[in-house]
Amino acid sequence: MTKFQFALRVCALLVSGAACAAPPAEEENTLGKSTASLEEVHGIDYEDIYILRSIRFSRVTPTAFCDPAKTGFVSRFEDDHDMASISVRAADGRVMNESVRVAGRAHSCQGSTEDPTVLNFWVELTVNDSISSGRGTCVRVRSNWPEAGLSPFRCFADFNIVPAGYVGGLLTTNTMSSRDPLGPETNPAGYLNLSVATTRLWKQH
Repeated sequence: MTKFQFALRVCALLVSGAACAAPPAEEENTLGKSTASLEEVHGIDYEDIYILRSIRFSRVTPTAFCDPAKTGFVSRFEDDHDMASISVRAADGRVMNESVRVAGRAHSCQGSTEDPTVLNFWVELTVNDSISSGRGTCVRVRSNWPEAGLSPFRCFADFNIVPAGYVGGLLTTNTMSSRDPLGPETNPAGYLNLSVATTRLWKQH
C-alpha cells in the first residue's frame, strides 16, 4: 500500500467530518534532479563540466588567429561559433531545448592532413569569461549519412592552455556537417547544426 492509499483509508475511517488534507507526494528518485554542486554531492570538486551546443556563424579565410606557430598546422578554415547552453529531461537525459541561451564562444581553425577523412583542429573556447585552448583532430565518420548532404564528425581538443586554477582539460564533440555551413539549421533540415560539445576542465588540488 502506498502512502497515498494509506492516507485515503485513514480519511475514510474518520468520523469527525473534518476535511482530509492531501498527503505529501511520494518521495521520488531524485538522481539527476539535484542542483547541488559536485562537491556537495560527492565531497569533491576537482573538475568543471560543460555541455554546450555550437552554432557556427562565420567561416573565413584563415587570419593571423590561425598562425601555424600557434596551431601547429596550416589552416584551411577559420570558424566562429556561439556556444549555447542546453536543457535535458531529468528522467533520461534527452535534450529538450538545444539553445537555451548563448553561454560562450568558440573560435577554431581547421587544416588538412594526409588522410582526407581527418582534419587538424585547434580551438579557443570562452565560457564564463575564461579561455581554454588546445589542439586535436576532427574525423569524418561517414559521408552522405544518415542522408545525402550530411556528414557526421567526431572532434576533440586537448586543452593545454587553461584558466588559472586548472591543470588541463578535454573537449569532445558529436558534430553534424551539412550543405549549409552556417546558422542553426542543417541542409537537409531536421538536424542540429553544428555540434554538441562536452568540456571537462580539471582543477588544481
